[in-house]
Amino acid sequence: ALDFEHVDYLSSAGMRILLQVSRRLAKKGTFVIFSLSTEVEEVLQMAGFDKILHIFPTEKEALQFKK
Repeated sequence: ALDFEHVDYLSSAGMRILLQVSRRLAKKGTFVIFSLSTEVEEVLQMAGFDKILHIFPTEKEALQFKK
């Protein structure tokens, strides 16, 4: 689980890292992110990452997620 509470900007390099981590962890577990700012969430949605990543509004919801 990755907390994005204090992230207000996400570059394309950061997006690549999220994708790489998600792919690597898919074989071993589940990668979730939570507490995204509106701006960061919009960037991920525009790039289609919301269909690839498991995104949650709160830590509690993220940790309860079962794939």
